[in-house]
Amino acid sequence: MELGVSSLKALAGVLFGILMTIITPLIKGVLTYPVGDGVLLAVFFLNYLAASLILQYVFRKGDLKKGVMVFYGIEFASWIVTYEAYYRLFLS
Repeated sequence: MELGVSSLKALAGVLFGILMTIITPLIKGVLTYPVGDGVLLAVFFLNYLAASLILQYVFRKGDLKKGVMVFYGIEFASWIVTYEAYYRLFLS
């Protein structure tokens, strides 16, 4: 079974969302309010570059313009859901 470009971007979005959950407490623990949030925002948007390079050079999939909303939507949703679960389980 071969995955399409949108499916791969959705899978990458989930994985990068989980990665964001892992690094969020680390960045917030080290950096203060405006700097830490700026770094998280930059990392959030740089994840698309990493996912695009993986798709283009590892999987040799074509058009990188399609599925941007799929990637960011899934990444953001998985980041929020997994971070909320982490926060409720370990920090509250």
